Amino acid sequence: MSIEPDGFPRESQVDRWRRKPVTVEAMRWSGWNLDDLDVFTGGGVLRLHSDPPLLDVWNSQGEAWIPCPYGHSVVRGVLDEFYPASPAALAAMFDPAVDDGVVRWDVTRVQVIDALREVVATFGLADASVLADSLLAVLDGNTARRP
Repeated sequence: MSIEPDGFPRESQVDRWRRKPVTVEAMRWSGWNLDDLDVFTGGGVLRLHSDPPLLDVWNSQGEAWIPCPYGHSVVRGVLDEFYPASPAALAAMFDPAVDDGVVRWDVTRVQVIDALREVVATFGLADASVLADSLLAVLDGNTARRP
């Protein structure tokens, strides 16, 4: 593969990317909540057309006004940009985030067992599977003992 002076390869290829787990904030455009949306966005990124009531959202990443139909949400993205999203798009990309103060860990049981096996080997402790089940119970908020 030859590299061009701009640093990009000459050959084209398709790269695959997986979305990182992120939390975004969104507020639905009801047709009546322009003031709330203006506060949510910090001002200066919304423009309203009066007939029919159509909202445009300024997307700083794409440097363009994007229409936000009634019933769609204005989303604050990970780069602090704003963009409209339909209810179906939000549901496909995100799960509702529950802000109950509980820290959730994005690890699998296998990852926990592997990490605990290292602890067992290093410190000569009990079986890693038993430790993993106990740790997962605490992380899940279930402090009752598992059999």
